[in-house]
Amino acid sequence: MTMDLTRRICLCVALVAVLAGCASPGKTVRPGRKLMLLGPIGSAATQPVRIDGYDDAAWQVLLLKHVAAGWPTRPDERTGQFAEPPYPALVEYREIFDHPDDLNAYLAVLARTGPASTPQDFTTDAQRLSYYINACNACAVRAALADYPAESVYSPLKPDFEHDWQFQVDGQRVNLSALQQDLWQAANGDVRVLFTLSFAALGSPPLASHPYKPADLFDELDAQVKQCLSMSQFVAVAHEQQQLRLWWRIIRSADGFAAYYEKQYGSRPGSLLNVVMELAPPGQRPSLNKAVGYKIVEVPFDRRLNDLLVRASAATPQ
Repeated sequence: MTMDLTRRICLCVALVAVLAGCASPGKTVRPGRKLMLLGPIGSAATQPVRIDGYDDAAWQVLLLKHVAAGWPTRPDERTGQFAEPPYPALVEYREIFDHPDDLNAYLAVLARTGPASTPQDFTTDAQRLSYYINACNACAVRAALADYPAESVYSPLKPDFEHDWQFQVDGQRVNLSALQQDLWQAANGDVRVLFTLSFAALGSPPLASHPYKPADLFDELDAQVKQCLSMSQFVAVAHEQQQLRLWWRIIRSADGFAAYYEKQYGSRPGSLLNVVMELAPPGQRPSLNKAVGYKIVEVPFDRRLNDLLVRASAATPQ
């Protein structure tokens, strides 16, 4: 067996592993689920929309307006300081819900354009990958608004966030799970894309305040990974317990991360820690180096909605 064929097989195995690890933690497939198509919010459903090709301008306006810094917890009553650093980005869901024109406009663009519907707009890998990242995030925002306000979109009593809600994207009805599969295929094994998906929870990566663009996509991926891995909900070292605590998607997609490392450096990593150290900010590596041999455990998934209004209210002293 040639080395090239061996690497292709490894990438295929990694693809299966990453797709298996994309499901939300703690969720099970419920039999007899009812699929629900989410369309425009409000009166836009009756307004014709002219689409001349793919354009993310409406998505860019929404992100600039409605993604802002926020807080995870109340400040300490004695010192007035936050126990953890502020989350870098939270979403103004109430404002988007009350003024949905930008979201509706971008969803209309996604419905009628895409690599299958308008291939002339997506001739490069970077163009296709940017499309799927932005589509996943926009559809996740729309799904979060389907039952807003809510403390969390991840509940046994609610529709399954990644499977039950459907959207019209690239001429087809798809759910978030199917969009992730399209994204992963376009990524060709680049696990950094997992850190771009902000799926309406504090335990997910923060939503970027701008669309992902083909021109600087891979620099943006690198920056997003480093930002996430500097946050305790993605990686933390507990020296007293001798634990390396990692985001659940890193652990459940370990084969994909190993394949990515091998593709970049030409050799298999000694451990998942080696991959994390290469992806993490340089200033974090000394601490990670001290975690060699530690037990790897999942950081508990914070299912709370990444809602600026709710989090800011909780952080404000009464």
